[in-house]
Amino acid sequence: MTCVDTRDIYAFAYIPISVCMRNITDDPQVQSRALQLVSDSTHPVTVGFVAFHLGVHYLTARTILLTLLAQGRINGERTTRSWIFRKKVEQQSLVGAVAQPTSMIVAKGTGSIGPTRPDQEMNRGRRD
Repeated sequence: MTCVDTRDIYAFAYIPISVCMRNITDDPQVQSRALQLVSDSTHPVTVGFVAFHLGVHYLTARTILLTLLAQGRINGERTTRSWIFRKKVEQQSLVGAVAQPTSMIVAKGTGSIGPTRPDQEMNRGRRD
């Protein structure tokens, strides 16, 4: 937070008034509130929506949202008029969805060829 004493700016000011300027775009609490707004919405949100709900200026809200976008915490898209933002969706891996590979092998003792999975027992048809 930067505070400026108005006596430094205006020589005629007899009453000392301190004007404090804060940079709320870097404030973690404001960023988390903006992130919560974007995450709770089922539809993409605009900068104006976030500015209204945070109670900040449009340019301040845009800076906060672009900061979250640069950090990779939300998704954003530039439209013809402005930006829209969505919650970050984790991409699911396809590894779990793919079936286990099958291979053609000869089962011991049976002489038959058929598809088997690697986790099946190799001597399934064999009698001891």
